[in-house]
Amino acid sequence: ESVNKLIVVTGKGLHSENEKDPYVSKDLGILKYSVPEFISSNRNLMSMINEMKAAEIEDGGTGAFYLFLKKNKK
Repeated sequence: ESVNKLIVVTGKGLHSENEKDPYVSKDLGILKYSVPEFISSNRNLMSMINEMKAAEIEDGGTGAFYLFLKKNKK
C-alpha cells in the first residue's frame, strides 16, 4: 500500500522573534510560510505533488497542511 497524503506540521509561528530582527524576512522566516513556499518553488518536489491544502483542525489546523502525492506510475 502506498502513501498518498502527508501531514506537514509547521506550527503557527506564534513564538517567532522575526519581527524583532531586521535581517530576517518576515514573510519567509516562519516555517508556516517558508515550508509551503519552498515546496512550491521546487520543481522536482512539485512534480510529485497533486495538491497542497490547509489541514483540518484535528490534524493541526493553521499550524499544518496536507500534501497529496501523485500516484506512483510503475
